[in-house]
Amino acid sequence: MDAINFGPLVLPLRVLAPLAALLGANGVAWLWQRRRGVDASNALWQMTLWGFLAARAAFVLKHWDTYAAAPLSMLDIRDGGFVATAGLLAACAVGLEQLRRHPGLRRSLVTSALAGLLV
Repeated sequence: MDAINFGPLVLPLRVLAPLAALLGANGVAWLWQRRRGVDASNALWQMTLWGFLAARAAFVLKHWDTYAAAPLSMLDIRDGGFVATAGLLAACAVGLEQLRRHPGLRRSLVTSALAGLLV
């Protein structure tokens, strides 16, 4: 069973797992912002966006022969095509760049990102 059913709503686990990780990371960032006034949510969303773009781009490049015939099909993410390793590497690179630019985010961003990875 690779999906959870909520009545007529069927949610695949390959969608729920990243969603739960996003919610966990943003929850920890929200706690940091509320308790210490340090907001890492913008950096987390940038990491997420670039991670998903890199994961999709890596998948498209891996299966270029399939997508070359119909280039617009590259945008159709319903095929579930992502390379998680490429996405994680891109997200880490963006996170490191954010830490270089904003050293005050160090503890909040690292703990939030680790919470997302643990989920």
